Amino acid sequence: MKPAAFAILFSLFVAVPSWVTATSPLHIVGLFPLTSVPGWLASLSTQCLVAIDMAIEDINNREDLLAEYELTFVHNDTRGSQGIALNLLYDHLYSPPTKIAVFGEIMSSITEPTAEVTGLWHVLQFAFATSSMRLSDRNTYPHFFRTTTSAADMNPAIRDIMYQFGWYRVATLHETVEPHSGVTNNLLSVLESTNISVEAAESFLGDPREALQRLKAKDMRIVVINVYESTARQVFCQAHKLGMFGQKYAWFLPGYYSLNWWQRVGAGINCTVAEMEEVIDGYLTVTFSMNSLDDDVTVSGQTPPAFRARVRDALGEDVDFGQSPAANAYDSTWATAFALNDSLSDIEPKTLNMFEYFNEEMTDTFTEKMEALSFEGVSGPISFKGADRQGPFLIEQWRVLCISQTRTLIIKPHHDIFWCRDQD
Repeated sequence: MKPAAFAILFSLFVAVPSWVTATSPLHIVGLFPLTSVPGWLASLSTQCLVAIDMAIEDINNREDLLAEYELTFVHNDTRGSQGIALNLLYDHLYSPPTKIAVFGEIMSSITEPTAEVTGLWHVLQFAFATSSMRLSDRNTYPHFFRTTTSAADMNPAIRDIMYQFGWYRVATLHETVEPHSGVTNNLLSVLESTNISVEAAESFLGDPREALQRLKAKDMRIVVINVYESTARQVFCQAHKLGMFGQKYAWFLPGYYSLNWWQRVGAGINCTVAEMEEVIDGYLTVTFSMNSLDDDVTVSGQTPPAFRARVRDALGEDVDFGQSPAANAYDSTWATAFALNDSLSDIEPKTLNMFEYFNEEMTDTFTEKMEALSFEGVSGPISFKGADRQGPFLIEQWRVLCISQTRTLIIKPHHDIFWCRDQD
């Protein structure tokens, strides 16, 4: 009898029911444009997804972080559509399991409506490449964070560059769509209290030729442009046809364009690559630094170069990390884990797996912990002021024609700004 009783008792200890798990899952959903969008945008999304999966694995292997929980991640393809993105988001919110956070999107135009929804449902949302000024609004987006900053924060740097080179007579040119209209209006406000005179503020929708003609008629040589990459090709092709190029011109452009963006002279661009290069040579960009330039070990236990090597290995291809948001996506995942971990004692007797939608008190705690974070990530130092990350900017000048007869493009971060000189 005893052996039999012992056998029964022993089986009670070793037979673990399927519903018992060692850790409780915390579910994160991602929204990314993977198809029906330009190839470079899909590539950036893929890089983010690889980085997030790496971060999830690294965090789940840590015994000192969310020890009783396990992060899980699934993602969907928004196809670059607001409607599809919102439909996917609602499907996730209305279907179990409960999602504790939302990652994405890449584009500001899709991030804005999804972040408004997550704000109403009181769910954390993280984006890695959006720069829309609107997303800084805590009333509309109370639980949104991004590992970039608002495009408006770059305007004081543009002002300081103008001071540096003694440019006191300038112009602006932008597409009449957001975020370009808002960013340009903010720049005009920044310059209003200075002795820098904005003598032309031109806008257009569609064909930029007439706007450029007005700039030429006023002999404007220093021009801050806010347009999408595809539109920039149209702008500079028309600028070449109008003879608006040479050493007396200086153009400011957004810094998030893909590498060699001017070389894609396809349909609708009636200029050669060589003509485009004549116009864009020496243009300036101010952009948020996407990657740490240090070699120090970060909070994840790896150096930034080691992280970038992991991404390349995972993708099986070389990656241009100049404007890749992969490091931002990786650090955002760590920031989410830190904020949740730091909230554990504050939400007691509740636990993270008891999170429910519309639980304003619990999500407010997550938000407060996120805003208090400060750590060194693979993309650089991580801290937030409201929704926006605080961190360094890159001011770069892009050279194509001068100095080197091989037409080598100088794209090293923090490269000194210099001007072409007449060659003997």
